[in-house]
Amino acid sequence: MSVEGPKGDVWELDPNLRTLAANLIRKYPEELGYVDLDKVMFVRCKNAPAQFDWLGKCFKLSTAIKLIPQYVAALMGRETEMDNLDLRYIIALNEDRYTETQGPADKLLEGIVFHELLHIDPDMEKLVKHNIQDFSSILDKFGVHWTSGQFKESDGVEGTS
Repeated sequence: MSVEGPKGDVWELDPNLRTLAANLIRKYPEELGYVDLDKVMFVRCKNAPAQFDWLGKCFKLSTAIKLIPQYVAALMGRETEMDNLDLRYIIALNEDRYTETQGPADKLLEGIVFHELLHIDPDMEKLVKHNIQDFSSILDKFGVHWTSGQFKESDGVEGTS
């Protein structure tokens, strides 16, 4: 399923990003164990306009926006199925920027999703800015230049693997 944006951008649901997030939560429970994936939607953005210069982004949904799917479900006569729907975040991958970056794609994708999950508040109520501990965690796991496709090796030296 996809939706076209106002500038020719196309947004698609991506269950593979959800699977990756679940794996990261299992791999790093101290940093990410609080994330409730039932409250997060994962999408890819394609044909993004130039001002979308991010690799990934975490958006917090406002209360009004959270009502839209419930309204649609009510129109379709499925409101009982939607009683437990409580989406609070959208994590988006900018596919154009992601595919332009050098280095192993799987490691880059892992770094992007890990980074974006850290923006989710432990109470699942707000969007948080990174603090020094978050950056230390990212640098420890992925290296200083991970967004350029150079990842930390097991020996602590950065390379392209």
